[in-house]
Amino acid sequence: MLIALAIFGSLVGLFAVGAAAATGWVYFSARKKAVENQSEIVPAQPPWNWFFRWTIADYVVILLFGLGLVFLLADLIGVAQDRDLYPEFHYPYLVCGFVFSAMGMLLSAVRLAIVLRLASRLGVHGRDADKPEHAEHAKQGVQG
Repeated sequence: MLIALAIFGSLVGLFAVGAAAATGWVYFSARKKAVENQSEIVPAQPPWNWFFRWTIADYVVILLFGLGLVFLLADLIGVAQDRDLYPEFHYPYLVCGFVFSAMGMLLSAVRLAIVLRLASRLGVHGRDADKPEHAEHAKQGVQG
């Protein structure tokens, strides 16, 4: 059972590292493409627009939080049932695990709050549904 958990944990860790590497690779390739397209008519997007996207790294953070919380709760139930089998310092380890998991989700919530605040300050919103993009062409056709 412990070997199965070790293999599962290593696969989750490899997935997290791969997700971080994939997110960085996509970001830098998009940046390189924007620099190459800068000579054309299409203007390059500002670098902070990347952080308004939901990336695979965000999914991995939630996955790691969920898995960690499930394992911590299972361990807490096991320790609560058989207190004599575990040393006394096992409870502080569990408390540290809960604190680290809570801090991880708190930092994710702070990231979301910062992104939403930047989006409102910079005026990054969805397109207006009331105004079509190329309304000027129709107005010019009517006037001319």
